[in-house]
Amino acid sequence: MKRLIVLLAALALSMSGVGCDDSDKSCVDDGEVYLDGETWTCSDGCNTCHCDNGVVSSTTMWCGDGGPDGGS
Repeated sequence: MKRLIVLLAALALSMSGVGCDDSDKSCVDDGEVYLDGETWTCSDGCNTCHCDNGVVSSTTMWCGDGGPDGGS
């Protein structure tokens, strides 16, 4: 189950314009460039993203309607 959640989170991030640039160790989220070590609110509006050595890591909180941060 944990592997499925991680896979779904990675798929969601890839579909939302989140990516990495290994050449300079920066990360891109919906067109915004973040430097290695930087943390920001992901483009989904509720998860926290972090750039670590050119790789985006993220919390895996569901943020649709009725979710933890999705309102009702």
